[in-house]
Amino acid sequence: MAETKKSSKFFTPGWIQVVVAFVVAIVTQGFGIYHFGMLKVPMTEALGAQPAEVALGFSIYALAAGFASLVVGDVINKIKLRGSMLCSAVLFSGGFLILGLMTEIWQVYVAYVVMGVGSALGGMVILSGIPNNLFNKRLGIATAIIWSAMFPGSLVVGQIIPAATASGNWQMAPFALAGIAFVVLIVGAFLLKWQPQEVGLLPDGMTEEEAAAQAEAAGAAKLVGLTRGEALKTTTFWFIAIAFALIG
Repeated sequence: MAETKKSSKFFTPGWIQVVVAFVVAIVTQGFGIYHFGMLKVPMTEALGAQPAEVALGFSIYALAAGFASLVVGDVINKIKLRGSMLCSAVLFSGGFLILGLMTEIWQVYVAYVVMGVGSALGGMVILSGIPNNLFNKRLGIATAIIWSAMFPGSLVVGQIIPAATASGNWQMAPFALAGIAFVVLIVGAFLLKWQPQEVGLLPDGMTEEEAAAQAEAAGAAKLVGLTRGEALKTTTFWFIAIAFALIG
C-alpha cells in the first residue's frame, strides 16, 4: 500500500487530474450537448422526417443521461472508476456511430439512449466527484475549471463538424466525434483517479494531522440527509429533475 503523504502546494497530481477531467468534460458534456444543433438539419433531411421527431432524440438523450446518473455511484463501487470510464468510451462513441449509420428514425432514438448512458458513465457524477474527492482548500476553483470545459467544448464541436462534413457527407461528422470521444475516454480511464489515496496523497495538500482532524470533526457532526430511495419519494427531487429536463 502506498504511503500517504502531503501534496506539494499547488502543482500536485490533483491538478493533473483536473486537467484530464477538463478534457473528458469537453467530450462527454461538450460533444454530447452541442453536436445536436449542427446535425439536426442533415439528419432530418436524410430521414425525411419531421423536425420534432428528430428533436425527440435529443430529449431522449437528456433523459437517458439523467436517469443513468442515478446509478453511476453504484457502478463505480462495483467496477471502479476505470470500468465506468471504459463503458462510457464504448457506449458514448457507439451512440455517435449509430447516428452515422442510421437510416430510420427509431435508430436515432436508440443512438441517443446508448449515448446518454455513455455520457452518464463518464460525465456529471464523475466530473463533480473527482474534484470533491481530491480537493478541500481549492475545491471551488478545481470544480470551476472542470465545468468551464463546456465553452471550449462548443468551440471544438463547431470546428470538427464543419471540417468533417466539408466533403458533403454529413455522416463523417458523427464518425469523427465517435473516434475522438473513444480515444479521450479510454485515455481518461487510465489516468483519472477517484481518490487521492490511490496515488499515496491526501486531498489538496493536507497533512496527515489535518486529515485526521477533519475526519474527527466530520464524525462528530450530525449528518442530515436522505438516501437515494428517500430522495426519489420527495417532490423537491422531482421539481429539480423537471427543471434540469426543461433546460434541455
